[in-house]
Amino acid sequence: MAAATAGLVAALIFLLVYLLVVRRGHAAWALAGAARPFLAAGVLLGLAYSCNLESLARGRVTVVSPFYATEALWAVLFAYVFLGRSERIGARVAWRRRSWWRAPR
Repeated sequence: MAAATAGLVAALIFLLVYLLVVRRGHAAWALAGAARPFLAAGVLLGLAYSCNLESLARGRVTVVSPFYATEALWAVLFAYVFLGRSERIGARVAWRRRSWWRAPR
């Protein structure tokens, strides 16, 4: 758990240094403006990540991993419930995805 925390803190420091070097004086304003909409999602993702690491440390991988593998399914389900028709995947999108996925002949 300590190694994962250290990796996340190192990534945070790297991103903050990058913002300070590239954006210079506008870094704080850009960071505050970007963080506000994603704060709840970031907190929940961090909580899910730490719960996954903790469960892997305490339980068997064959039990924990299938639960964690359903993450994308839950994301789609919650998007359908909370976002409704605005994020619906229709026939056009599904057809484009299918045609993109096939290998060219």
